[in-house]
Amino acid sequence: MDALAERHAEAGLRVVAINLDADRAAATRFLDDQDAGFDIAFDPEGRVAEAYDLRGMPSSYVIDRDGRVARAHVGFRAKEAAAMEAVILRVLGEGAPALAAAKEER
Repeated sequence: MDALAERHAEAGLRVVAINLDADRAAATRFLDDQDAGFDIAFDPEGRVAEAYDLRGMPSSYVIDRDGRVARAHVGFRAKEAAAMEAVILRVLGEGAPALAAAKEER
């Protein structure tokens, strides 16, 4: 997630992790050791998990600029990372003309 966030930040990608641990202090201690380069929100009541019909951990959701889920994925399998990144690139492509113009100005 850190690599994706860094690679595509300029195009507008924002990675937000939702931590569901009930013990915030324990979660914070764990996360302090992870050095995540993205935002982490806490949801010990599980409202976000319920809203997105969470099926397993970890789960990833690509949400487009209009708030629609473009892809949901349960688990982590390195061999599927390229497919997830392709969806991210497609979703980010919605803003590609403005990004391309900004890069040409440099």
